[in-house]
Amino acid sequence: MDPNKYDTIMKTIYNRLNSISSGDFCLIGYKKGWDFALPHELAHALYFLNPDYRDEMNQCLQTLTTIQREKICQVLRNHLYSDTVLEDELQSYLSGEIVANDWLNQLRIPGLNKKRKLFHEVFMRYAHGLMRNYHNLAA
Repeated sequence: MDPNKYDTIMKTIYNRLNSISSGDFCLIGYKKGWDFALPHELAHALYFLNPDYRDEMNQCLQTLTTIQREKICQVLRNHLYSDTVLEDELQSYLSGEIVANDWLNQLRIPGLNKKRKLFHEVFMRYAHGLMRNYHNLAA
């Protein structure tokens, strides 16, 4: 992907945090007013920082059929996602709430919504407190 001003800003913030951090951290960001993106970004952070979450999501990923995985991965590759991040992107997209007209539903992949519920349940178990804290801060 082409770097842009937001990448530069994130890199500056990341470098500053990295210089004062005493351990692993994950910097996530999303556009003001795009609160719908927060769960997706939190899923990335959890996958990177929490080995238990990552293990459970990897188990969920193993339940996908070859057809389910390949159809979703093809869309992600068409949007220039590298193969090195596909597992993380898969779990992030699949852990979101199921919305009738979202891009995953538009793919019409048999049995996928049942699997998405499993991903979402795991995500909510780990992210519920984080989401509640965010909504309290934003209010």
